Amino acid sequence: MKNITNSILTLIISSLFTVAFAGGGESGINCEPKEQTAEQKKLIEQHTQVVFERVAALKRDLESRGAKAAIISRAGPRPNEFRLNGRPFRNYSYGHAGIAAKIAGKWRFHHLLYDGCLNNKKGGPKLVVEKFFEFWPSDIAFYDLSIKIPSAELQDKIVEVVSSEDRKHSVFNNKYNAVANPFNSKYQNSNGWVISIITAAQFGSQTFVQSQRDFKNNGYVPLQTKLTAKERLGITIGAKPKNVKFDDKPRNWNKRKFFDFYSAESIERYLETIDPMSSETYELSPAEGRQIKAEDLRAERN
Repeated sequence: MKNITNSILTLIISSLFTVAFAGGGESGINCEPKEQTAEQKKLIEQHTQVVFERVAALKRDLESRGAKAAIISRAGPRPNEFRLNGRPFRNYSYGHAGIAAKIAGKWRFHHLLYDGCLNNKKGGPKLVVEKFFEFWPSDIAFYDLSIKIPSAELQDKIVEVVSSEDRKHSVFNNKYNAVANPFNSKYQNSNGWVISIITAAQFGSQTFVQSQRDFKNNGYVPLQTKLTAKERLGITIGAKPKNVKFDDKPRNWNKRKFFDFYSAESIERYLETIDPMSSETYELSPAEGRQIKAEDLRAERN
């Protein structure tokens, strides 16, 4: 009975970590195909319709602004407290960020995902290029977007970097950590890769380590977060996802209330620092995606 109780507790706390750090960009958690129930199929159909509406609205928005590249973050709220430079920060609303780039007339999302099925199911990160509608996983709860458009000059540089397999992989670290320390080179996560791409575009960084040094020296300021009591308990009993690690944190970090981490908001603030001509950050909500034309919806299915 005690073993069963411990197993249940481990499962519950592990799931809390997964929800808390949903901004990490997980993919491929179910490695084996499973039969879908009628209810699941219905939910996926509803999800697909909403996503196609979102995509059409997003493309119209970017095209109307003459954009070639944009930093786009999808909603991923986390109930913990957040701080910036030690002071309370507004509720953290956006988690996973990616780079939208228009190359050869086609818009695509470039981002880093954690795939639990890689390396014989040990898990690992991968760089992916996807159509816009693939940016929203089928289990997502929110469809809101936060958008930041760099200056025209930096957009061109970002497109140049993500168009090159060598350059975009040069700042990629294949050791993943959903709560990676921005100032430690041991791990990287999805948002960390986006910051490294922006830094490579703006300052010519050639490696991941160099990009870290460059964004630190050019005003990048991470947010700080803290673990809940249940998450701390999870660490104690070993109930945390395999993509969450704490061995890159400063000494005695667990005695402090907060630790640094990459966030979508910190990417936007960094852009404002290094690229003053970038647009103001703005949001695109699901309601705005409802204004869709039939031809737009048909086009997104191709």
